[in-house]
Amino acid sequence: MTATLQHSVVLASKSKNNYGNFSKKILTPYAPSFSVSTELYNHHSTLCQVSQSHLRLQILLDPHIKILGAKCLIALNILKYLSHPRTGCSRKLLLQLYNGLIRSQLDYGAPIYSHANKSSLKLLDSIQSSSLRLALDTLRTSPTLSLCPEAGIPSLRYRFLSLTANFLASTDQYPNLPF
Repeated sequence: MTATLQHSVVLASKSKNNYGNFSKKILTPYAPSFSVSTELYNHHSTLCQVSQSHLRLQILLDPHIKILGAKCLIALNILKYLSHPRTGCSRKLLLQLYNGLIRSQLDYGAPIYSHANKSSLKLLDSIQSSSLRLALDTLRTSPTLSLCPEAGIPSLRYRFLSLTANFLASTDQYPNLPF
């Protein structure tokens, strides 16, 4: 699952005739492979390997989701400025800005991010709900479930599922492509 790279550094001392060899192992993760040969492993070990690779994927995704959340918060500040009554942007324009600035970033890694922890996905849900509140000019106490239908946008979970299904359907059309 991981490849090991070694970097060696040789340090020489003027007062001494010997040298020290220091090496640091760097683990580079690969995307988990779920095609486990059942001839080599029994059913139990196959299930353990799939669950371990899924856990590794969740651990690797947490920092990426936090970075994505920070990028979306910057775009959310633009929406906050433009949603102020002084600027006078319409609801339609704010929803278009949401689609271009925030949802495009959320959709980019949707097939991968959909496998992250629920606590990590709550960060992205809160960004979506706060941006929809700004675009629709609703109160902070309005329920998040009513925001998506009012804006005509699917919730983040269903959006991730539909994008994942589209991705799997497009990769199924070309089975000879290396992934």
